[in-house]
Amino acid sequence: MSPSALAHVFDPFVQAESSTTRRFGGTGLGLAICKQLVEAMGGTIDVKSESGVGSTFSFAITLGRGRRQPPAVHPESLTGLNVLVVESDTTNRQILGRHLDYLGIRYATAANGEDALAQCRAASAAKKPFDLAIVDMKLPATDDAGVLRTLDADPLSANLPIVMLTASTMQADSQAQRRSGSSVSLSKPVRREELFRAIAELMGGTAEVLRPAPAKTNDQAAVPWERGTRRILVAEDNPVNQVLARTMLGQLGLDVTMAHDGNVAVKAYGEGVFDLILMDCQMPEMDGFAASMAIRQHEQAANMPRVPIIALTANAMQGDRERCLASGMDDYLTKPFNKAALRNVIAKWLDAGHAKRAGNAKDDTVAAASPVTK
Repeated sequence: MSPSALAHVFDPFVQAESSTTRRFGGTGLGLAICKQLVEAMGGTIDVKSESGVGSTFSFAITLGRGRRQPPAVHPESLTGLNVLVVESDTTNRQILGRHLDYLGIRYATAANGEDALAQCRAASAAKKPFDLAIVDMKLPATDDAGVLRTLDADPLSANLPIVMLTASTMQADSQAQRRSGSSVSLSKPVRREELFRAIAELMGGTAEVLRPAPAKTNDQAAVPWERGTRRILVAEDNPVNQVLARTMLGQLGLDVTMAHDGNVAVKAYGEGVFDLILMDCQMPEMDGFAASMAIRQHEQAANMPRVPIIALTANAMQGDRERCLASGMDDYLTKPFNKAALRNVIAKWLDAGHAKRAGNAKDDTVAAASPVTK
């Protein structure tokens, strides 16, 4: 970054170059929030940068010595195990590795099913077979059960106990019931204590699936949709937000298709049938505003029913509402949002009366304006 950009890099809604939003997404709020958090904790934040080379951000905070709580399971009982970690994401592999290192567990890693099978064969040949595997259920270029089928098809790994990592335990539970080997499923992100318990459970010979605490009865009763009857397209470039949205929508009984930028969202819309679209406003390549306009133009040209589009945005400033309406969006949800807020806005637009009015709308900017609130 240039010296002039460095002087304002921690200011809200400021980015080093105006093109950054289009190439990489973002609103310019991240560093401002980091600065406020660090200073609120009595610390300082700094940046060193060379234009065209790179930037290094650092912060300093004085903290008290933590008091580590011992895990409920005894690490010594798991020491010496040999574990295979099947996870495509480098960061997730490192996190899982730190958890296993804490327990004194040996482990090897694989990025896909073929690598996993090769690791199993190599371990068997070395007379050090794996005791269990930790498998990401959303690896690229496979369906949810692709890795399991690969492992179960080979005699060396067919009965390997598996900890399944997934955004939703439902699909993993279904696969677990069909496996000959024992399985435990955990929802991501995985906490160390949960992983310890899952490994201890598998090594103890039980195969009961760990489940999250049941939802409250009144929350369940508030869900108006039968599972599998409504399809939602989510356009969101942030991986963490993708996981949160998929989890919340899945808990509401909604089927989810995920798009990581506006171009992918427009393509997915053209190839599928959706009851509602959740559109992040700030995405790389094509942002949510341009994607919404492209979808509305396609609907008008093809004389198609109007699909409700809900804006997802970190901005809560004057003029944002008007910009959403001008691009053809129907409603507005400010991040961060909870499941109740998400459920309410979706229920409003999936309700038969609202859906009928939206489907009959002729004016893309006027007819959709009334339901939007600040």
